[in-house]
Formats: sequence, structure tokens, C-alpha cells
Amino acid sequence: MRTWWSVIAVLALAGCGHGGHAVVLHAPFIQNLSVTVLTPLVEGQRGVYQFRADFTDPDGDLDGGSCEIDTTIGPAQLPLSFTQGSDPEATFGTVVCVFETTVLGRVVSGRFTITDRHGLTSNAIAFTLPAERRRS
Repeated sequence: MRTWWSVIAVLALAGCGHGGHAVVLHAPFIQNLSVTVLTPLVEGQRGVYQFRADFTDPDGDLDGGSCEIDTTIGPAQLPLSFTQGSDPEATFGTVVCVFETTVLGRVVSGRFTITDRHGLTSNAIAFTLPAERRRS
């Protein structure tokens, strides 16, 4: 009878390790942020800026995520897109976000992050947006 209980105890303990594994999700990481001005910068007019950053994301879950741009003139949340031909479930690559705002007569500073579809936010990278270009 002791052998029988020993076998049941071993089987019960062996079964404990196979169920209910917790899924650990990871926040994305960004680096090499570049901001490109896509329109002429004229005070009071719409200006378009392209934010581009390299990312790594072990979970490959950026598809459906967003870019967050928090500036001295206010925050913006934009859809996340990828460079042409990229796999949206890739674990590394380049993300692109296009930001439109009214051009002010001064430099605007801020922080750029990305968030995956599970709500995990990356590290932040500081940036500055140029002001109106002076005409000669």
C-alpha cells in the first residue's frame, strides 16, 4: 500500500509543473530616433514631422500598438507603422510615425515612446522639433 501512495504522490507532483504557465510579456526597446521635417516650416501653418526609430521587441507584438509623443505643447498618440516590407510581428526593425502640428515660432522639445498592443511602453528618447526656418 505504501508503494501505491508513493506512486500517486510522484504523479501529482509531476503534474504540478505543466499547467498554468504565466506568460511573461516584454516592453519594446527603441534607439536611434530621427526626426525629419517633411514640410516647409512656416509659423502658424501645418508642419509634418516623421519620427523613425529602431526597435527590438522579443514578443513581436507591436502590430496594433502606438507612438506617443509628449511635447512642451502637449501630447499626441499616433498609429504605429513599420518601414515598407517589414513584418508587423517582427522582433526587431524600424517603426515610423508621422506627426502633424501647427508650427510655432519656437523650438519644441519632448519625449518619444512606443507602446505594444498589450499596453507595454518602451523607453523614452528625448527630441527637439525645429522652429520656423528664417527666410533670407
